[in-house]
Amino acid sequence: MSENILELGEAYFDALNKKDVQKITEMVHPEMRFKSPVAEESNRDGFLASVRRMLVNVRGLRVKSRFASGNQAMFAYEMSFNEPVGTVKVASLITFEGGQIKSIELFFDARPFEKVMAAHPEAKMAA
Repeated sequence: MSENILELGEAYFDALNKKDVQKITEMVHPEMRFKSPVAEESNRDGFLASVRRMLVNVRGLRVKSRFASGNQAMFAYEMSFNEPVGTVKVASLITFEGGQIKSIELFFDARPFEKVMAAHPEAKMAA
């Protein structure tokens, strides 16, 4: 099962890298939960809105390490954003249910996003 979970996770990161929101939509459970240091969403629609806002500023990502246990996978990656943010190191804990992403919890240093959020306090970011 772990290999299948890793493949699903890799497909998700591939879709993020290609900015393929349609593919991401298909991969995410309607009742998914998302949490990061700068945003929290309780359903697919809210998550996808955050992803769309984020992708405008993303230059790309590179997965550096990954592992899985049961229905969860952890990915460590670097995500490159437009300036002033730059490159951010991220860990992502993804839980799968029925072949879809049920939850994502991100761990990263939010300080690089402070300038963006100060300039646009209405904006919520996701990474």
